[in-house]
Amino acid sequence: KDIKKNSKLLLGKLSEASALRAPQGDFVADYISGSKNVILCGDFNDIILSHTHHVLSKQLNDAFAQAGCGLGNSYNRSGFYFRIDHIMASKNWNVEYCEVDNSISVSDHYPVFCYLQKQQKD
Repeated sequence: KDIKKNSKLLLGKLSEASALRAPQGDFVADYISGSKNVILCGDFNDIILSHTHHVLSKQLNDAFAQAGCGLGNSYNRSGFYFRIDHIMASKNWNVEYCEVDNSISVSDHYPVFCYLQKQQKD
């Protein structure tokens, strides 16, 4: 009963928080619109199925989706594991490698790192 109750509570909180962040994602997407040299990274507090991730990935490549392996869970608290920390880059960057380093446990977030290579102009 507790698990079911806590799961419903968590889903409700995630849904409310995601709705509050959606306009922020729209603002960032508008701000970078037309930019050709963007690297955006940080704790988005949103999963890959969120509106924020969706609007940003129209313009930017998700580094982990391009070159990561596995689920890439970057958040690890109370048995809940999500990928909410992201690195995204303009289409003119090749993502060579991306990893979530779960060996570093000083926070409830694991660090995400990647190697990017700027594409050469033809």
